[in-house]
Amino acid sequence: MTDAAESPGTLWIVATPIGSLGDLAPRAAEVLRTVEVILAEDTRRARALLAHLGVAARGRLQSLHEHNEEARVAATVAALAAGRSAALVSDAGTPVLSDPGFPLVRAVRAAGLPVASLPGASAFTAALGAMKMREEIDAMRVLGLDPIELLVLPRVLALLIMLPVLGFMASIAGLLGGALMAWIDLGISPAMFRTQLAANTSVTHAFVGLSKAPVFAMIIAVVGSYQGLQVAGNTDSLGSHTSRSVVVAIFLVIVVDAVASIFFSVWGV
Repeated sequence: MTDAAESPGTLWIVATPIGSLGDLAPRAAEVLRTVEVILAEDTRRARALLAHLGVAARGRLQSLHEHNEEARVAATVAALAAGRSAALVSDAGTPVLSDPGFPLVRAVRAAGLPVASLPGASAFTAALGAMKMREEIDAMRVLGLDPIELLVLPRVLALLIMLPVLGFMASIAGLLGGALMAWIDLGISPAMFRTQLAANTSVTHAFVGLSKAPVFAMIIAVVGSYQGLQVAGNTDSLGSHTSRSVVVAIFLVIVVDAVASIFFSVWGV
């Protein structure tokens, strides 16, 4: 049995991939296969996602936008009250933060019906915030479990490991792509490209670039986790703290990157 099958009358908030459709979380895919109603602002994008999952859209996929929101919200709340399950998806990322689905979530909560969030694997604020809304973190504290140790620390360590790895993979992909385009468009052979690359760069350049990745990872993980733990028991707070974590993390990464650039420039690195 899936989560959706075991929880009739639940509205599921499903985070969708910003990049590759293959990045969709397995649990989110399971819910989309099971729910009876799928709501999306842009049904074309949602249809592509469902086709990628091999999920039939006919009879289940419905549009939810500013022009039909009032009627669709009422119909969805009635369907949930009757025991049907529904999922709300966005074009990319987590819905209802700035999407038309916000009034739907508010109406479902006001009707006393359950709302469950399925954030993406790296959506720290949304994941922890959803747990705060459902009082799961408070329950952990009552049981004597430390949320920082069990929820925050694993996320920080995972990002500290994966961000440098992803940075390295992105650098290799960029070099290979650059070499290919230089060969196709400029007639520069791969051998010449490699010679020029070796003449104008060094291992130090790679070290400088990759050394910033763990710092950025720490900033993103700490900010995301902190904002998630500050969420109150409502969707307004979840949306506000999620947006705030994005803005604060981006700002701090830009500032730290600028300071690092000045530092390395002054020291001639």
